[in-house]
Amino acid sequence: MTPTTNGVHVLQVRSVDRAGNRSSIVKYAFNVGRAGLTSPVEGSQVVRRVKLSVTGEQVFEYVKFAYRRGPDAATSQDIALADLTRANGTPLSAPWTKISDLGDYASWDVSSTLGHVPGPVQVQAIVSADADGAGAYKSAWVTVTVSPDADDAATTEIGPGSANLLTGDYTLSSTDVDEFGLALGRAASSRDPRSGFEPQQELLSAAQETIASVSGLSSNGVTHARVTGRGHGGSEPTKSVLDSLRLVTDGSTADSFVEIAPANGQLRPGATYRADAWIYVPGSTGLAPVSPRGLRVVGFYLDANNVYREVRSNAPVKTDTWQQLSVDMEVPADAKGAPFFRLYSGFGTSGVEVFYDDVSVREIWAPLGPQWSLGTADAAADTGYTRISQPQPDVATLHLSGGGEVWFTASGDGRWWPEPGAESLTLTSVDASTWRVTELDGTVSEFVRQAAATDWSLATTSPPASAGQTRLLYGNVNGRLRLTRLIAPIEPGVDG
Repeated sequence: MTPTTNGVHVLQVRSVDRAGNRSSIVKYAFNVGRAGLTSPVEGSQVVRRVKLSVTGEQVFEYVKFAYRRGPDAATSQDIALADLTRANGTPLSAPWTKISDLGDYASWDVSSTLGHVPGPVQVQAIVSADADGAGAYKSAWVTVTVSPDADDAATTEIGPGSANLLTGDYTLSSTDVDEFGLALGRAASSRDPRSGFEPQQELLSAAQETIASVSGLSSNGVTHARVTGRGHGGSEPTKSVLDSLRLVTDGSTADSFVEIAPANGQLRPGATYRADAWIYVPGSTGLAPVSPRGLRVVGFYLDANNVYREVRSNAPVKTDTWQQLSVDMEVPADAKGAPFFRLYSGFGTSGVEVFYDDVSVREIWAPLGPQWSLGTADAAADTGYTRISQPQPDVATLHLSGGGEVWFTASGDGRWWPEPGAESLTLTSVDASTWRVTELDGTVSEFVRQAAATDWSLATTSPPASAGQTRLLYGNVNGRLRLTRLIAPIEPGVDG
């Protein structure tokens, strides 16, 4: 018996006597290949950090680590040194690190690498004989699922809800309407009191998001330009991974920034907006801007008393790696003029540079209030989905009623791989406006991108061996997508 692939293999053996009695199964795990990762274990669930333990032939003394989003992904990239530390917590300082210098393991801050897009990710060790990468050997890929909310942790019922025993998250759910096998309900989470917000249309053009151009940008205290020497990786399929927006201070003021003018419509009072961006701060720039707004995304609006109010995103905590910034801005209905967002440098000295990429500005709207997430359920099809989003070209997210997600990653041949544990679901991209989820029993759910929407909303569900479909109809009111009708299955020809 000779394994055909490298990596960890498990041999399972049981004995059977002449009378047909079977023993219990004995498992033996062994490694195949010249080197590999002994940690993490295939299929592990992680919250934030992953231990990377390497073993291999004695000729291999140095290592670096790479990641990709899923099996057969078209591209992979090295893990940024800023997201890796030795077992004693000290950072790695060179592309190739001596294995003996790691201690028992290296620690990967995977949440920093992936930002707000968790889900499946694969990691690989690349070992070599010296610090120049001589005779490099790549280990087998190991898949882990990143779950900041620890959705798979044990729970216990407490009163009307349930508590996650790892995170302490207390969730409540309620069914508002349940007729003809169709249900409309809501859910709330103690750790995410804003889970009810639903992202609406992207207000930036594709070129603005991916920095394919610098149209619609104005600056103060900086010069700005599109550069192709550094980029985050992209939120659009056509993204060049090297595009980014470079801000260089001119020394005139520490209130240095670039302001964004959305191409798909102005921001308006009486709405809530979410702005996201990735920032790269070179080590030579540092993390101590003069302005308190520095290295942040900042939103502004003029209140009824003619006073400018502002909200600030989180700030980066590392240099020499991409980090995601995000901020929500609730604009009162009596605000004056159009609200706006700025990407800040915040340095007053001339020649200081920072980089921004993958910028997004979207209205977020909560049909039942920010605390309650809306969901539907179809008893006939036994499904409870809401929408599909694609936060990155190689990642798709199936959102569930009542909260939670199922993640899929793209292969290089058009297939979509589900996260470990969701192998009964098959995701297919029918065309640019339609996704299809097929379950093992034959249940089919289709998701359609509605007019002026960014995500794909659940449109139909049909149980196996059934001619009828449950249909969901939507309306667009003031740029907000709303579920207007939930129609139970009917026999063919009844409604023409």
